[in-house]
Amino acid sequence: MRRTFQDLARQANVPDLVTRAISGHATERMQRRYSTAHLEEIRDAVGKVAALATTPKTVP
Repeated sequence: MRRTFQDLARQANVPDLVTRAISGHATERMQRRYSTAHLEEIRDAVGKVAALATTPKTVP
């Protein structure tokens, strides 16, 4: 359940400070240890980076 809670809290956009307070993790390191990156999150992140990399920059 530890990993499930961390993943669901991240998906619900619960602030890290609140997630750590609920789970009892004192540090970001422990919070990350019990989190997993899901395929949808990875695809979304790659898509965002690709969009930034392929968007033409405008010159002021």
